[in-house]
Amino acid sequence: MVSDGTFVAAANRVRVWLTRKLAERIDGVDLSERRVGDVLELSPRDASLLMAEGHAEPDRRARVRGSALEVLRGGSDTVDAG
Repeated sequence: MVSDGTFVAAANRVRVWLTRKLAERIDGVDLSERRVGDVLELSPRDASLLMAEGHAEPDRRARVRGSALEVLRGGSDTVDAG
């Protein structure tokens, strides 16, 4: 939220998949309500810190879904079953 009370879209958020959790707070990122396997939307800074420390990986599910849709629609990623 901006100081005048308006909300800003989370366009600069990064989705990461939590792969390990050794503490409730890691590099200043509060993970107290999170479990391994959760997908988190974080600032680019926090996401980079967790990934650099080996606690998270980029959430690739959206990309996989996109590729699957291309296959279903007969797009460039089609698979030849023959």
